[in-house]
Amino acid sequence: MKRSTLTTLIELAGEDKSKAAELLALAVSDQRRAEATLGTLVDYLSGYRQAMQNKASAGATAIELKNQQAFLGQLDQLIEKQKRLITASNSKVEACQDEWRGHFRREKSYDLLDKRRQAAESARQLKQEQKLLDEHAARQHRGNHHQNDHS
Repeated sequence: MKRSTLTTLIELAGEDKSKAAELLALAVSDQRRAEATLGTLVDYLSGYRQAMQNKASAGATAIELKNQQAFLGQLDQLIEKQKRLITASNSKVEACQDEWRGHFRREKSYDLLDKRRQAAESARQLKQEQKLLDEHAARQHRGNHHQNDHS
């Protein structure tokens, strides 16, 4: 059976869609990991703030409080950096989703065109078969008339 160009295009579009799905899965995995890291940092910051308040109430020195305050500032910076990472990660997931959808639509479009081509080919074959049947019937009819004329 002859391989159609559309069949090749459908296969290539399917491969592109699969690659896009893999990239999307990686992007989602990175996004979830970034969100989990943010959750860990926020929990750690909350616990550290509570411990710092307890130390302050228990009479920590000014130097200890200053060091702890500096550490809290660093944690806040890490959290802000992680939030920016999540924003970038969300954008990457959206871009990968758009890419996957584009490949999905392209594959479906090629598939639809191939189905239409197959339907047109089937209709052409049926028309050809009907024409052959009609010609055969006409020859038989002429043959019967020809025999009747000689009787």
